[in-house]
Amino acid sequence: MRVALSTALVLASASGCTSESDAPSDRLPGAKLVPVRTIALEGGATPLLLAVDDLAVDLAGNLFVLDGRTGRVHKYGPNGDYLASVSDPGGEAVGFWQPSGTGAGSIAFGQDQHLYVAGVVSGTVAFDPANPVAAVARVLPDLTVDTLFTVEGPYFLVQLRAWEDKLAAVLMRPRGPGNEVAVYDYGGGAVASFHPRDERMDGVPYWSGWFMTHVAPAGDELVVVNSLYPVHRYGSDGASTGTFGGPSASFRLPSRPERFAFADPEGRAQHDEWLKSFTTIDGVHVLDDSLVVVVLKDLNDEETALSELRYRADVFNLGSGRPVARDVSLDGRIVESDTLLYVATRNAENGWQLGIFDLETNR
Repeated sequence: MRVALSTALVLASASGCTSESDAPSDRLPGAKLVPVRTIALEGGATPLLLAVDDLAVDLAGNLFVLDGRTGRVHKYGPNGDYLASVSDPGGEAVGFWQPSGTGAGSIAFGQDQHLYVAGVVSGTVAFDPANPVAAVARVLPDLTVDTLFTVEGPYFLVQLRAWEDKLAAVLMRPRGPGNEVAVYDYGGGAVASFHPRDERMDGVPYWSGWFMTHVAPAGDELVVVNSLYPVHRYGSDGASTGTFGGPSASFRLPSRPERFAFADPEGRAQHDEWLKSFTTIDGVHVLDDSLVVVVLKDLNDEETALSELRYRADVFNLGSGRPVARDVSLDGRIVESDTLLYVATRNAENGWQLGIFDLETNR
């Protein structure tokens, strides 16, 4: 994430506030995405991209793209010109993975001008099933891997965000009792940690693939959303500073799933149908230190392919906690935000693209 030039955040509401109930949708101020430009990420000497899973932007406007399918990180200029990939000393592009074998799902650009990856170069850390660890690698400006730190415990590190002069990470426990948000300095020293728990989640098994926690920096606070609302706010010490927001009528809650037999084709089909029955939260973004954009993801229940996704967003005022807009249509997945939103899309003709949008509101 681009490092904010100013980390001061003036909050218009007192600590611990909760928003009022949503007004009817026709009375919300409203919001719309205004296209600024589109950046093509494929063509010419550009490496083939199988996915755009995360994006980080440095102070010069260069784009770092994580392809979670290959584990590779590529650097592009502000206009989308391919520059280089994170490589080994021999110049070969390297792939990042968690020691558990899961993919590197997130990157962040730190205030120290280094890139951080939620993963390590394959083979750097041996996987021990009895003592699994998560890991973070630091990449130098010349795109070589400098060092790494590990997080002891039964975790997958699923999200990494730059926050002032620190890193905020979401750690997922494969068997509960809940996801953890942990804050580290750049050397891996623990600063704070907390569990943004929601009792409504206790009956939903984590193995279902539905439960997730998302985090975004908001000045000197962190904004956290679980797979259910509300939006939580936390200070630098991990103490709660309030909650706001809640789902609208369009948010489809899941039914409690059975333990589907994944090895059985019938069980897999039942699980896939269950996945289409509810809404999940795909991410949270803070725009210009004033708007919270909660990204919702629906599987298209009219399609047989689970890859058919529909994205939309709920928008809240960070200061008051009040809703600004509901169900703002998105063409793709938001992968970054600062004063603008970066939306990744792919089509057969042009390959992967970044649409850059301003969010215009009547607030």
